[in-house]
Amino acid sequence: MEHTVFATPECNVGLFPSVGGSWWIPRLKALYKESWDADAAAVVGGVGNYLPLMDAKLYSDDLMYAGIATHYVKSERLGELKKALIESTEGDEVGDCVAGVLMLFHDISIDIDGAFLSRNREEIDRAFHVKERVEDIVCTLENMESQFATSTFEIMRQMSPMSLKVTLEGLKRG
Repeated sequence: MEHTVFATPECNVGLFPSVGGSWWIPRLKALYKESWDADAAAVVGGVGNYLPLMDAKLYSDDLMYAGIATHYVKSERLGELKKALIESTEGDEVGDCVAGVLMLFHDISIDIDGAFLSRNREEIDRAFHVKERVEDIVCTLENMESQFATSTFEIMRQMSPMSLKVTLEGLKRG
């Protein structure tokens, strides 16, 4: 839906991701692979660290890009979708029916390449991928010359340093 917002605000309020967040957030798109390995880590890159450390707010295009959402359905079609789901799952394999119906309603016009995460992926990976310490991320951002790096650094300065460190450690262990 075009009005969907996803956020990981824990570091902004002095907390850290819970309820399995430190396990699934670092994996994101890689969850669709059969096993977690070096190839899966390359798919996720720095996005898995960026999201919880930055209190990132993701909208529909970013959710599709990150693999958090699998289908995009315009809000004016939700009533039709609900009806189709109810009618199609009677007596059939529910998972197959749901996937088929979602594909019928999926709007392919969503611009995943224009998503914030997609546009800034190279810089996100450079600053956040495979960093051992928050200080390493900050140092990388300070040495990057871009609006993205400057604004990201300023946001991090407002976060709880302890929450950032606990969150990064949780993501590494997850």
